Amino acid sequence: MKLWKHDVPGSSQISSSIIEDERRQKPVHEKRVGLSTRVRGIDCMLADIEMQIRKLRQERIHLSLVREGLTNRLSGLRRNVEVA
Repeated sequence: MKLWKHDVPGSSQISSSIIEDERRQKPVHEKRVGLSTRVRGIDCMLADIEMQIRKLRQERIHLSLVREGLTNRLSGLRRNVEVA
């Protein structure tokens, strides 16, 4: 028969709550991996936001050109109407 640590008189027994806490806590390596995954996710999200900002700026430039073209056309039509 083999003696186990908990069979030896005078040895302290670990409470079940401590064992439960150890099981619930992630090892440091897993915490680092989780953190780096979250950071990578945030980096991707920021890159997407930056791309959307670039697209919106391009749309703003395009719309200002269209607006300018419409304004020129309307002012040209007004001139033609005034002359006629």
